[in-house]
Amino acid sequence: MKKLLGTTVAFAALGFAAAANAADLPVYKATPAPAAWDWTGVYFGGHVGYGWGNKKMFDIFPFPDGEVDADKAIGGALGGVQAGYRHQFGRLVVGIQGDYSWSGVGAGHFNCFTFGNQVCDAKTQWFSTLTGSIGGLITPQALLYVKGGGAAVRDEFSDLALSAATRAGVNSSPGVPFEANETRLGWTAGIGFEYLITHNWSAFAEYDYMNFGDRTTTFVGQAPNAFFPEEIKQTMQMVKVGFNYKLDWGLPVTALGYADDTSPHKSSLPKALNRNSASDEPTYHVLAFSGVDVTSRNSVDGWMGALYSPTTDLDSFGPRIYVFGGGGYYKYLSSQTGVQIKGNYETGDILGGWGLTGENYAVNLLGGLNVENQTLSQADPTNSVVGTRVGGKIRADAWINPTARTLIYEEGEYSTVFNTYYVAAKVGYDIFGNNMFFGPEVAALGNDRFDQGRVGAHVTQVKFGKVQMDISGGFMHDNTVGSGGYGKVELSTQF
Repeated sequence: MKKLLGTTVAFAALGFAAAANAADLPVYKATPAPAAWDWTGVYFGGHVGYGWGNKKMFDIFPFPDGEVDADKAIGGALGGVQAGYRHQFGRLVVGIQGDYSWSGVGAGHFNCFTFGNQVCDAKTQWFSTLTGSIGGLITPQALLYVKGGGAAVRDEFSDLALSAATRAGVNSSPGVPFEANETRLGWTAGIGFEYLITHNWSAFAEYDYMNFGDRTTTFVGQAPNAFFPEEIKQTMQMVKVGFNYKLDWGLPVTALGYADDTSPHKSSLPKALNRNSASDEPTYHVLAFSGVDVTSRNSVDGWMGALYSPTTDLDSFGPRIYVFGGGGYYKYLSSQTGVQIKGNYETGDILGGWGLTGENYAVNLLGGLNVENQTLSQADPTNSVVGTRVGGKIRADAWINPTARTLIYEEGEYSTVFNTYYVAAKVGYDIFGNNMFFGPEVAALGNDRFDQGRVGAHVTQVKFGKVQMDISGGFMHDNTVGSGGYGKVELSTQF
């Protein structure tokens, strides 16, 4: 496995890690103060759905002849997270949104090619889109919208011939598995309906169409010099239902439904719920963090870094500077030679952006440069993740306390260096009333070499003085090394 680029809980400490003035929790009102329906603001949420489509394969080896090697319908479930910003102009609402969906969309063991009794598999591992939207309010709570923009998809293909045959000088290579992985870009358009249930919570239903065009994909066989190119055309459709939580911009605690703490004995609120509420409350300009991630499939990753607020404290709106360094090693079997290969990497980021904070949320939006060096113990022609690359990187994360004892955290990042990505989400509940959250988490990460999914549990904000420790672990599945377990520990502090 490669690095876990995200500092999953370290950024959460921006608005929350230093809150420990006393032992009582805030009282959450049974009936929040009424507020006008308003669609303006940053929002985060999750979705589930079903996708279906078509993968059409055309013969181009040893020369293009236009023959259709396969034309297969695919389908399956999907689920993921989304985040965006909307602005309301009267009855008109415009916005921008990014989303990521883990996918079970695919088709297994279908007949392909016209010789050698060949069987293929096709699976879509994930979808991601960046779209703009425009909509109109049917009522103050009901929004009908259309959307469109760019899309990306990660696909896996395999091919196996069951009998010997030859066509146009090409041998079917019976018994030799062939595999292909690709990430391709396309476009998407859709229509949806969303309804505000409360001032912050909404539910939606949506239909999307995706077109990823034609692209040449190379199948690599598990034998020396075994490969062939194939042109694959792909279109997708999906329906999704989900929820969003909208952040409040500058509303006082009472408007959010929290009791106004005016007593001399301040409650032990998270910083986002207690910002600037006490004259002796310390302010911090630097968040330092480090961590280690280990899997049972022969990978170890470590990192350290810092987030700096140059003009304000970390609990206020303002610019942010982020530096990060990491490294580690991983092992895998070459699909061509069957030899175990060890990889080592070093990586670094320098990002700039903006921090957004409110009474019950903290958001960071960052972008900049990423440099990475990858080395292998021996040459592997099937692995393009090797050498030194410099590219662009974007990152976004959000910590939200819908109530004083609940937590929603989401983050995502992407680097053009080896198409590296990381996305994660978790929810938590403060069981013991001491600002320590327990709950489930999910994550997906990968690059041009591998894709990995995770499902586990976390404990967030375990305090040792000014140091915060976050622990998580669970099940992982990696398409290059198989299934196993993972564990992660992160430390952070502010000064």
